[in-house]
Amino acid sequence: TLERRRLSRLSKLSSRLLDEFLKERLVRSLSLDGLKKAASSTTWGVDGSCQLLKGFDDCWFAFLSAARVYMPEGIYGDIIAKVGGWIEPIRTPEDREASKKATLIMMRMEIEQMRNVSREADTIAAEKAYLVIDGPIVDPPWLTDENYIAERVKVINECLSKGIIVIGFVKRPFGRLFLSYARENIDEHGIIDNYTSDISLLSPLMYMAMREKRTKLVMTSPLEMSAANEVSPAYRRYEDEGLRVHYCYYKFGFRRRVYRLEIAGLDDLTEKEILRTFADAVRTLAGLTPPGVEYPLPVLLAHNKCNIRRGAAETLYYEIITRALAQDTTLAWLSL
Repeated sequence: TLERRRLSRLSKLSSRLLDEFLKERLVRSLSLDGLKKAASSTTWGVDGSCQLLKGFDDCWFAFLSAARVYMPEGIYGDIIAKVGGWIEPIRTPEDREASKKATLIMMRMEIEQMRNVSREADTIAAEKAYLVIDGPIVDPPWLTDENYIAERVKVINECLSKGIIVIGFVKRPFGRLFLSYARENIDEHGIIDNYTSDISLLSPLMYMAMREKRTKLVMTSPLEMSAANEVSPAYRRYEDEGLRVHYCYYKFGFRRRVYRLEIAGLDDLTEKEILRTFADAVRTLAGLTPPGVEYPLPVLLAHNKCNIRRGAAETLYYEIITRALAQDTTLAWLSL
């Protein structure tokens, strides 16, 4: 079939690119030594969740939640979860606008959980600690509101000042950050033009690198976000606030996908120190990902703790409406 031929062609192209990427150290193999120690690192996971339901007239109801998971000894100790929830009525005729307002409220709840991480860090004496956010550092990438960005940057800096390494774990990395960099700096024959995204390029490439290097853990060299032309509109605002972000992609195990890992606030480090920080972080996340599990536990647990299923949100909504009707206060409720 046509698709089979296309995949076969991409596989051959990836094989041609692999030697160049390994030679330039743009793709690196990592030893699994020290994985057990890395898995004992003090770690927090933070995530938010939102379900938006249409009510009467132009009123929407946002069911919101944000969670933080604290693992003081990584996978070898207790797991402490804290969850906050909220129901917010939103008045607007546009579903897109309602979604944006709900997302902003959820992200502010997530910021508060990150602030709580900063406070909890005062009570620990860990050699190294991580805060893993489920999603990118610049989140959401379309939001350029100055007050929100200033608030998010402030709390990230608070965590950094406590010695916490702030990581953004991107499960579904869209875009062409890495691809654009490789096209400009590595590709002399236009081979990379055959790929459409970072994942289409790196999935076969990193799989082949794992086989060639006989390892189950590979990563790309860390790059700064601003080195690419295709950063989100909000990223420049974060830079204006003094926060810069580096990223890499990594793959752990033949059957798992490729993920993007972002780390904030490394711009004062040397290139060697940045590489070491990323290699340690990749090993830590790999160590925190048990066999048969797709994501690192801080990400998976925070997501599961805060996740609001649509059926549960609908049940709550109907309960609210039923009580309002029973008390004949529907109009009062909708005017909130």
